[in-house]
Amino acid sequence: MAAANVLVDSRRVLEEVTQQNLKLVEAKELLQESDYNARSVLNHTKGQCSDLKMTWLELQTRVKIMEYLEKGRDSWPEYGAVDVDVKEAKKKASGLKKEAAQQEKQLSDLAQQANTKYDEHVEKVAKLQERITKVEKTQTKLQDLLQKHQAVGQLLNLPQIDQTFDMAAVLEQQSDGVRKAEAALLSCGAVLVGLQQELTQAVQERDSFLSQKETAEKTLEELVNRREQGTERVREHTAWCKQAYRVLSQLSGVEEHSVVGKSLTVKLLPPPDSTCNVVPLLTLHFREQLTGGFTLEGAVVDPPSLEIEDLIDVATETNDALFLVNRVRERFFTQMPLLQEIEGLRHRYAMDYQATKNQVRVMLGEGGRVTCTLDIGRDYPCTEGVRLVDCTGLPEGKTLHDLQPLTGQLTSLDQWMDHLTSVCSQW
Repeated sequence: MAAANVLVDSRRVLEEVTQQNLKLVEAKELLQESDYNARSVLNHTKGQCSDLKMTWLELQTRVKIMEYLEKGRDSWPEYGAVDVDVKEAKKKASGLKKEAAQQEKQLSDLAQQANTKYDEHVEKVAKLQERITKVEKTQTKLQDLLQKHQAVGQLLNLPQIDQTFDMAAVLEQQSDGVRKAEAALLSCGAVLVGLQQELTQAVQERDSFLSQKETAEKTLEELVNRREQGTERVREHTAWCKQAYRVLSQLSGVEEHSVVGKSLTVKLLPPPDSTCNVVPLLTLHFREQLTGGFTLEGAVVDPPSLEIEDLIDVATETNDALFLVNRVRERFFTQMPLLQEIEGLRHRYAMDYQATKNQVRVMLGEGGRVTCTLDIGRDYPCTEGVRLVDCTGLPEGKTLHDLQPLTGQLTSLDQWMDHLTSVCSQW
């Protein structure tokens, strides 16, 4: 019975070793497949690592702006062309920034995948080591079992055993058990050698993968540093573009303010030597043509005290928005001192200003029956003063000469208002 139990144990142990061998073969295949996937991830990571090509933006921006500044003012591009170039540079810089962020995210994801694969390799190496330990224990059990078989065989050869015992059958079974145990032991030894080789290879691959992972992390760190440097360069380029945009806007005298529907509002900037602190807004209204393109339909200026109807008529007839912008700006900053003075006098007098004739009309006297027309000099208030050129509603016997100052010359509009009010109040 002892020999039979030993044989049963041997068969059970042999089946366990066979099952473990199959599982180890499957584990080896999975490990090879995971290693292939890991190498693919690393290759993809290396393919994603490229330099941020920001130099072209700096060269393009600087060359374009230097071309504008080096040319004569008459040959400068229109405001719209400069604005398009600046916006295009900003758009490209924004696109490169987004692309760099996407590359960083992709590399971060790949580095995370590489860390996961490395952890899986470490875990599988640990499992292989655990299985090798189990196989070694099984090998020890088989060796003990073989020794038991050999001991039983020695007992069966003793002369004091009952001769009626079927010695030949028992010896045959015992010999068969010994052979199977020896074969199982050899198989276990072969599996152990194979596992040790796989373990050695897995450790080498793990170390290699660790080196590649460190390289990928270093590459990612370098990419992040380059992205930060690229972001700083983009920030500098943007500041450069904004500064150049402001300079060109000041030189051209126009700056975009807003666009609503088919209406464009621009700021009319003062000349460099101007002391005016008022920035007028000119809104251009356009109409879309059936054949494509846009036609100037009208315009509104703020402050509304500046009369530009004559300029609007010419501009809409010729569809020349540039003419309108330049002439309105010129008229505004030429007449701005006068307009500010008129705006202040309107609180005390009933007056209006005819920009086309550069004349001021004011209603004086009782009930405003006297209307005086004053001609304003072109360079007022610098050189030429104010002249009284017409007057209607005068009392009988009074002429334009009676309204002229008796002594001295009145040079300002305010002085004329005080003088005319004083004279007309006596009639």
